[in-house]
Amino acid sequence: MGIKLKDNKDNYEDIVKHYQSITDLIHAGINLIDKNGIIIYVNEAYCKMHNYTKEELIGKSIDVVLPGNNQKEHLERYKKIIYKEVKQHFTVEGINIRKDGSKFPVLISWNYLIKDGELDGMVTVIQDLTKIREVENALKESEKKYRSLVETISDFLWEIDEYGNYTYVSPKCKDIFNYDIKDMMGKKIWDFINENYNDKIEELKQYIYTKKPFSHLELLKKGKKENNLVIVSSGIPIYDKDKFIGFRGIDRDITAQKRVEEINNEINRLKDKLEKREYLVYIMGDSPKIKEVHKAVEKVANTNFSVIIHGETGTGKEIVANAIHNFSSREKKPMISVDCGAIPESLIESELFGCIKGAYTGAVETKDGAFQLANGGTLFLDEVTNLSIEMQKKLLRVLQEREVKKLGSNKTEKLDIRIIAASNENITKLVNEGKFRKDLYFRLNEFCISLPPLRERKEDIPLLTQRFNQEISSQLHIKLKTITKDAIKLLCDYDWPGNVRELKNTLKKAIVISETEIGIEHFDIRNSDITYLKSEESSEDFNINDLNNLDLKKIAGEYSNKIEKEIIKKTLIKFEGNKSKTAKFLNIDYKTLLTKISSYGL
Repeated sequence: MGIKLKDNKDNYEDIVKHYQSITDLIHAGINLIDKNGIIIYVNEAYCKMHNYTKEELIGKSIDVVLPGNNQKEHLERYKKIIYKEVKQHFTVEGINIRKDGSKFPVLISWNYLIKDGELDGMVTVIQDLTKIREVENALKESEKKYRSLVETISDFLWEIDEYGNYTYVSPKCKDIFNYDIKDMMGKKIWDFINENYNDKIEELKQYIYTKKPFSHLELLKKGKKENNLVIVSSGIPIYDKDKFIGFRGIDRDITAQKRVEEINNEINRLKDKLEKREYLVYIMGDSPKIKEVHKAVEKVANTNFSVIIHGETGTGKEIVANAIHNFSSREKKPMISVDCGAIPESLIESELFGCIKGAYTGAVETKDGAFQLANGGTLFLDEVTNLSIEMQKKLLRVLQEREVKKLGSNKTEKLDIRIIAASNENITKLVNEGKFRKDLYFRLNEFCISLPPLRERKEDIPLLTQRFNQEISSQLHIKLKTITKDAIKLLCDYDWPGNVRELKNTLKKAIVISETEIGIEHFDIRNSDITYLKSEESSEDFNINDLNNLDLKKIAGEYSNKIEKEIIKKTLIKFEGNKSKTAKFLNIDYKTLLTKISSYGL
């Protein structure tokens, strides 16, 4: 729509004054041109754009601000506009020229001036596009650099829409997955995840559908050559104003890194296995009989066989049990040890199977038993023959059904557990005597390891002595002392009824009481040519087999500590190291017996 002018001689002057008061405040350039192309008005912004004053422009032809080589073209266009060969109200991009001859891009909006229904001139509004072009060029340069970076970066960049479809993939898809860009565009992001990892697919979908960012999500993606690649993926949601439009993310191929980690883990596993094997040799010895034990441990460790370890007291049954666990695939799971001979009959069931609060008097809280604590790992039942027949029956049921029920509860718990049992008694003999259930014995005895007593492998004594000397000295924070050859010979000649445990306790006492070196005078033992069943300091010789009962308190009142020690030692031998039976026979409680055994170094 054109602008009608007043029909009087002051017409142009009024127009100029009217527009000047308004348009000088406008940042866009404005000019008025008559029908002959003469400039009749310009605002301040227009002048600044072209570096002219108003006086220099008003009354001049419009071609003053048109580029020299395009003047004719621009004038011809203006004539076409005048003669209405061009539609009204149009906007075009063009080039204008400043006073100094420099050119700059402009956006020109044209409109007609109408007088008496006829065209009398034009109004133009001009915007300088110089800054816009600079920004556009900068953006193009940034885009160029960005694309160059994307193409050279080693990671795979991607964008997806709100439905999980790829809307952009970087060229690295070829190097990493062997896919062309067209192979991936429009496909679902999870279509390239190994279908066997459905949990990861669902996890990724959950992030996308809930618009939550994710970081370092480990995925197994499929390459075009059917190879699997370990990928760490991270993504953030993207928005157009407030509308969620998808995700932008990055994938990093860590397949080679994972392989190196696996190799290092295998190296560490083998190294750890070797160190454990060396420790087993060092702690137990290197004699032929012990080497057979080492072989048995290695054979059975990686099976799920239940194992019975048989050996006299102090021969290292718990060490072997720990070795079996540590060499097995359960090594990172718990190993729980229970001394079946040290727990009162009234408490053994709750200790093994757990209990709920109020299950019995004294059950003030619900607690897990050894089976629950060892679930996934190994349960070591030491002195298993001390369990009553009734308790053996309950143990058998748990082992058969592979589930446990807390005392006082009706709820069962599934078990994944390995059982290692140990005894210093002849279990076969106990089975024949009806003192141990045959079915439980067969259930436990899927594999048997027999530990030789120390007197049958005396060649291990120097090695064990060296080991215990270093270990005890370190624990006591004292300087390592040498042991004389005579002392080593004495240790080798002694028959060690308490086996390795007695040897260790004997060394501990000698290390404490000795000054610079350890000699024979520091050991409270006798040579093997004098039976260790007799006391050197006493003429008394007790025949335990001839006694029906013995009250240790009465005897202790009449004889010295040496005699008390000898009585305990003989009684332990009579019961093949069974401390529960020894305590019962001597009429003392179990803890008192353990205290005396420790103090006497038995």
